[in-house]
Amino acid sequence: MLALLRRSSLRAPLSASHALAALPTLRRFPAPRLLSTPAARPSTSSPSSRSPSAPPHGACPNCHAPYSSALPICSACGAIQPLGTETNYFELFDLPGEGTDGAFDLDPRELRGRFLRLQRACHPDAWGSKGELERQRAADQSSLLNQAYKTLVSPLSRAQYLLSLNGQPSLETDALDEASSALLLEVLETREALESAANEQELEEIRTANDARAEETVAELSALFGRGEWEGAKEAAVRLRYWQGIEDAVKERMRE
Repeated sequence: MLALLRRSSLRAPLSASHALAALPTLRRFPAPRLLSTPAARPSTSSPSSRSPSAPPHGACPNCHAPYSSALPICSACGAIQPLGTETNYFELFDLPGEGTDGAFDLDPRELRGRFLRLQRACHPDAWGSKGELERQRAADQSSLLNQAYKTLVSPLSRAQYLLSLNGQPSLETDALDEASSALLLEVLETREALESAANEQELEEIRTANDARAEETVAELSALFGRGEWEGAKEAAVRLRYWQGIEDAVKERMRE
């Protein structure tokens, strides 16, 4: 079969549809916006919208004390305000956001630490003795934090999220173009090797090679995002989806 694929690739480009099985399900993101709650904080979309002395995260609408984090939870009076579902994930963790050099590059351990600190403040268990409204707001914040963390901790979903912030959302129909015959052939060969792997050692070898390809693509994404080359980053993100699909398939085989 592989010999036939190689011969056919010399005559005409391979169709991307032959490798679509390698793609994991695409994550969907809500339309992002800058962190805000109508009653609690002014918009941060423009420097002129804030006074120089305005607190960086806004202030409590009840007692006017400044918030200590991006979560609208007041440490002074204990009030909790709603957090919009369209919250910008980077701002939520006080990280450089879209259009900023280094936005794609982050330390997973630092992100984890910030996530845990915020999660302690809004975890539903911490609001168990409060009223129903406060408990629901805490549960909503906790759920959004989990979603934001899962999105940013993964290089693939982080890349897709950055692309969506910059008007280049990834689509289910996005795939390698017809000029990428060599890469498509590599995906097909890897998946065929995966299907025929006879033991765990062979699976580990496939996984190691795939990890190297994924790391190379992540490094490429870092450079492309740093230069603001969104089209190139979108193409690299599609390749990373293929490598992630192979990784998922390897894990599935190992569980058999």
